[in-house]
Amino acid sequence: MWNTIVNPITGKKVNLQSKKGQQIINRYLYQVGGSGKVESNQPNYENLSVAGVFSYDFGVEGLPNLKEKHFTDREEEEINTLLSRDDDYLNLLNEKEKAEKPTKPNVTISINGKKCFNPKWTNKTDEHGHQLISCDTLGEVNETETIYREQLAIYRKKNTAPLIYEKKFIHMEKQKKTDEFLDYFSKVKDGDIIENLSESGYRTAGLYVTRYGGPEHLDQDFYQEWGIINEGFSLGPNFPVGYWNNAVFENAYWYRSPLPEPVGWGWLDKLKKEDFTEKVDESGNITSIVYFDWGTFILPYRKNDVVKEIENLKVEYYKLYFEEISRGVAKLVFPEE
Repeated sequence: MWNTIVNPITGKKVNLQSKKGQQIINRYLYQVGGSGKVESNQPNYENLSVAGVFSYDFGVEGLPNLKEKHFTDREEEEINTLLSRDDDYLNLLNEKEKAEKPTKPNVTISINGKKCFNPKWTNKTDEHGHQLISCDTLGEVNETETIYREQLAIYRKKNTAPLIYEKKFIHMEKQKKTDEFLDYFSKVKDGDIIENLSESGYRTAGLYVTRYGGPEHLDQDFYQEWGIINEGFSLGPNFPVGYWNNAVFENAYWYRSPLPEPVGWGWLDKLKKEDFTEKVDESGNITSIVYFDWGTFILPYRKNDVVKEIENLKVEYYKLYFEEISRGVAKLVFPEE
């Protein structure tokens, strides 16, 4: 005759005759039995809402920043590829390549203490037979200098035009992506899930739940290994049964399936005996069922005992978890220690 049973959460043996032992037995029987069939008086839950999932490659691991766009190496490369195929940019590069830098037109020397602009030998000689030198006038120098400066300005413009265009192009593309990023995440509401594609792909890595407009790390599960929905959230009208369990991700997945979803005492405290319907399944297991517009809860107790059992659970646990067994229908699972 067995006198103890192992608590599946703590791994410790518990006396079968104790209150805790009886609770564990009831939950084992309950979780093994039961068909999950939809009762005739159960509301239609086909259109219950599901948490929004916002999957995005943030480029870095860790808590995402939904207010500031971070550009990944891949995005930077995509923008540069667009730039390299832009016709206007290619034309500017071609113009730069063909442009020739003008040479400085004026030279000044000193002859007998006087300035001579652009000296040139002439066919004339002085009285001693020495060949004479001619100099440009100041007006001629100013004219050639003006032309030179105009040509130099054109050259410099062609030389810098591709870089200026490149900076403007990249800025505009980044602004466009930033606007799209901010618009995308402006639709996030509390309870939605952010999936960071930079780190998701194995269980709940890269998943964050949003609260007050920002992401939070998931709570750790019963075994302190993988994420579950955070304390402070509760199934209810805004978060119907299966709200997080049925969320669809690109790479991530819930470690426990179905996902245990939290239920706050605010809903359970309001329940009275007459709110429950008692059912007996094919194996003889007795359960009490309560129906809401946003889901059905099944608890492994007789109708006469269910309110008292809930009060006992409240003393021992600060929150309970329910697993969805069919659309909108959830059963109580062993609470977190």
